Amino acid sequence: MRDESGFSLLEIILSIAALTLISGFILQMFISSLYLNKKAYDLDMGANAAEQALEMLKGGETTDDTITQYFDGQWGRITVEQEENGVYGHNVNLILPDSVKFVLTVSAAENSMTESDVYTSFDTGGGYVISAGQSIIYRLDACVYEIKGNNDWEEIASLSTDKYKPTG
Repeated sequence: MRDESGFSLLEIILSIAALTLISGFILQMFISSLYLNKKAYDLDMGANAAEQALEMLKGGETTDDTITQYFDGQWGRITVEQEENGVYGHNVNLILPDSVKFVLTVSAAENSMTESDVYTSFDTGGGYVISAGQSIIYRLDACVYEIKGNNDWEEIASLSTDKYKPTG
């Protein structure tokens, strides 16, 4: 008799089937990680854009009380023709250009609270001059939305801070 060594056809088919199943699970993990990386990137970029806009309003770099910015899928800023009232609202009937994938809105609302500020300075003789005043506290809210299919907006980041504005 001959000595037959090697693999049978059945063994080869079973090993290929097992390798295919294992490869499918590994491929699924890679696809999931790509999706999660994109979500994390969008969250980071949205939070950064919101924080920059809040700091711009808080630092007095703009006199507007609201900011609306539009971004494409890679977070490049897009200029969008504004409506008559100045900004696009969160309106499901509104049609934005297809290139807009993210929208940042920042608004300021006056809180009813006021806080006393004490200003200290020097007079011409070198002495302290202390004066008191009131500040209005503004609440700054920033929201970043991702625009999904059918013009659905999903909030991906939201930040708030206070701004003090002296009166008088």
